[in-house]
Amino acid sequence: MVLRNERTRATRERILNAAAQLFTRDGIRTTSVDTISDLAGLTKVTLYKHFRSKDELIAEVLEREENQWRTWFLDQVNTIAQKPEDRLVAAFDVLSEWFSQDGFRGSPFINTAMEVMDSAHPVHPILAKHRAANREFFRSNAEAAGFSDPKMVEDALILLFRGAIVSALLEPMPDIANLARRTAEAVIQAQVSRI
Repeated sequence: MVLRNERTRATRERILNAAAQLFTRDGIRTTSVDTISDLAGLTKVTLYKHFRSKDELIAEVLEREENQWRTWFLDQVNTIAQKPEDRLVAAFDVLSEWFSQDGFRGSPFINTAMEVMDSAHPVHPILAKHRAANREFFRSNAEAAGFSDPKMVEDALILLFRGAIVSALLEPMPDIANLARRTAEAVIQAQVSRI
């Protein structure tokens, strides 16, 4: 029974890895189940034994991406900074690192939101969770820093954060994350001067 469970997990991982790679490279809608099963080295029947539909597979890939990205992002921020106001700025340093990685193709969350417009699709709660977690990061650090208007800081920095990600994909500029960082510093400095 243990070996069977391990084989089942290994097969699911192969499918998830193949789907994630293809969704990132080619997009969700243009990637067929046949292409995913071919890359995973499995039959389409096997894929459907593990995932009832392509939509279910898309949602599980995105959920896994969210968990991995969130852990990576927070680990990187925590490595760079400890004070709340420094953590807000460090978020943009982490973006810079992300943008410079080989194969950067934008945010899987923004890309998915642009491809999957049907609000009933199972990815939308995952996208909402991702957006809420990003907002919570900026809000909680702005509040912990004691800023007079933490909501304004949250709104301004989330706009810079998302804008930098989209800009890095659409019009790659070597310094886009640093430009967003400097703008974030100006927003934060304006709040510090009011404390």
